[in-house]
Amino acid sequence: MTKHVFPSAICITDHFHVIQELNRRVDRVRIRVQNRFRKTINTLKPKENNKTITPEEIVELEEASRYYYVLKKFNWLLASTNKKILDINVERRFNHRLNRYLNYSEILAYMLAIDDELEEAFYLRNDVTHFYDHCTYDTAKKQLEKIIIDFRSSTVAEMSPFANTLTNWKKEIINSFIIVDDKSNRKMNTAIVENRNKSIKLLKHASNGYLNWERFRNRILYTLNEDTTFYYTSIRKDGK
Repeated sequence: MTKHVFPSAICITDHFHVIQELNRRVDRVRIRVQNRFRKTINTLKPKENNKTITPEEIVELEEASRYYYVLKKFNWLLASTNKKILDINVERRFNHRLNRYLNYSEILAYMLAIDDELEEAFYLRNDVTHFYDHCTYDTAKKQLEKIIIDFRSSTVAEMSPFANTLTNWKKEIINSFIIVDDKSNRKMNTAIVENRNKSIKLLKHASNGYLNWERFRNRILYTLNEDTTFYYTSIRKDGK
């Protein structure tokens, strides 16, 4: 519809939605790994309660419990890009469950060492983050093609299909690197559209819905336009 009505418009895919989908895929890998340890705990815990557990199974249960704890409690670290939080030089705090002093950077490293597929998924996501942070419109195409190859060759079931997503939206992703404000180096994005959509949804939610389309339309125009008044005439620029 956009291409038909606005044939000269430049379509983009906002980087927020690309990273959001990638974070969801990484989290699916985490949940899959986490559930594997949950299954081990559910199998060995009754044996521990009945005192029929072997010394080897005790070690396995303790390890599974630690891994499950880290994957469950610190799952948010996999999606974090905050450099201050992930700074290796941040002061360590004692973690009673792991019985050692750790900062968030070390907890993340501990988490990634649990499973090779989780680590691979995490670094694939980071490659895309680095792509958005350091590429320009001129270099985006070549770098994106490399990333697509990496995803397509990935052995992680949740990540490899994302190569098709990147391929289907390649042009729109590259277009998102077009600079629209040289002073602030601001790239094309959908922030304004997202803001307007959210505002309209909030209006509809606050009113519990509108039965009259004209009233709903007028309310939207009144709310979104700064120069709208209660009067038939607009506010003059001199304030009178």
